[in-house]
Amino acid sequence: MPQLHPTPQQAYLTLLRAARLAFASDTQTLTAARAKIRQKFRHTPAAQRDQGVRLALEAAEILRRNVVQGVMKEGEGIFRLRIHDEIEKGDNASVKFGGGRDGGKCCSR
Repeated sequence: MPQLHPTPQQAYLTLLRAARLAFASDTQTLTAARAKIRQKFRHTPAAQRDQGVRLALEAAEILRRNVVQGVMKEGEGIFRLRIHDEIEKGDNASVKFGGGRDGGKCCSR
């Protein structure tokens, strides 16, 4: 049965795993992400611990589902995207019909 209130340690590990998934082929970015995660967890006051856990889990979800990395192919000027199984994929159906505040297209003002 899943725990209703994850501990800070569980949130920390979840966020590290999500960063590893999102930045698997980018050692420099993965190292920077790990350092930032570690720093944020070490310097979060006890009074803000619940908020920190919530933010860490939200960040992990974003990393897992919405971050796609691109690597430029040498000499071709194009990017190859690294899309893994957990990336949220849509069909753009909602974009086709606009939906801006004035009923127009998203970029028309």
